[in-house]
Amino acid sequence: MNNKVKTIFFISLIFVIMVFYFIGREINKHDNSPEPPLALISSEPPVDTPFDTPTETPIDTLDEISPSTLYIESLRARDYPASEIIFEETLEPGSNYQRFIASYISDGYKVYGLLTIPDDKRPEEGFPTIIILHGYIRPETYVTTANYIATQEGLARSGFVTYEPDFRGHGTSEGIATGAHFSETYIVDTLNAISALENYEEVDPNRIGLWGHSNGGLTGLRVIVITEKIKASVFWAGVVGSYPDMLETYFSKIDFLQRLAPVVIEEFGYPSDNADYWNRIDPYKYIEFIFGPIQLHHGISDSSVPIELSISLTDALQKKGKEVEFNQYAGAGHNMYGTAFSEAMNRTIEFYKTHLK
Repeated sequence: MNNKVKTIFFISLIFVIMVFYFIGREINKHDNSPEPPLALISSEPPVDTPFDTPTETPIDTLDEISPSTLYIESLRARDYPASEIIFEETLEPGSNYQRFIASYISDGYKVYGLLTIPDDKRPEEGFPTIIILHGYIRPETYVTTANYIATQEGLARSGFVTYEPDFRGHGTSEGIATGAHFSETYIVDTLNAISALENYEEVDPNRIGLWGHSNGGLTGLRVIVITEKIKASVFWAGVVGSYPDMLETYFSKIDFLQRLAPVVIEEFGYPSDNADYWNRIDPYKYIEFIFGPIQLHHGISDSSVPIELSISLTDALQKKGKEVEFNQYAGAGHNMYGTAFSEAMNRTIEFYKTHLK
């Protein structure tokens, strides 16, 4: 083999090694992360923005969270003092609404969020308001202005005040991000946001609704069995099953709980073995306290959160005589795009107009 051939051979070998190195690094970067970077919920194709896939690893360990603080009765008995809504930054306005980064206080922590206010003249009692509860997004990459853009814009353009709290530990918000599944902190952050908004002059305190996606549905379902202040709720692809549903019946279909739940199950047992504990934290046991109507949306092809959870909640609500509307979307996954997004968004807006305006 002459020198020229040797040189070409070694250059080719180095090139092949580098290609496999970078391919391997990209695979590992995604496979080893708690969740893949997906798109914002939108009718547009995915973009390079972290988005909700409910596969979190809570930062707090189990022994740092007292089980009694998760009890629904404990949360119903707590006070959620109203803090002032503080305008931290004025942003570029929307088509017919103003945008701000605004903060409030929750358990002593400053929590930021994206606030929109319609340009229309303020009604005498204030604007109807929707609190947007995000699903899992990596706390360290969370950006207040970068999530659920199309959803919040659609609601803001329709004449609602909207507020999407970051939750503690996300982005620049203070505190520790505990995860939604076995901690009460995001529930408390939501309830404190409700109190702060009730105290804000632009908001009609008697016309507040919730919108939640994925883990935001999990948080939202617990909020509405704790307080009667929410007049209408909409959950998209919500983690809204009972604990027997999620930890036993459909456990094999919920990858993120297969990673998160074993340590909790080891401590407290399965719901079928320790009903006394699980019933105390299961919102299904407190459905009688739900005050307002609920609208559910779920993609039939959702591989992250099985549609059976929304079906179970629909059945449980109907058995208790609660008003519920269930919409399912053929071919849609955990994050909706295109026709499914447009249909779900239009139904959501009409639902809120019916029950909040």
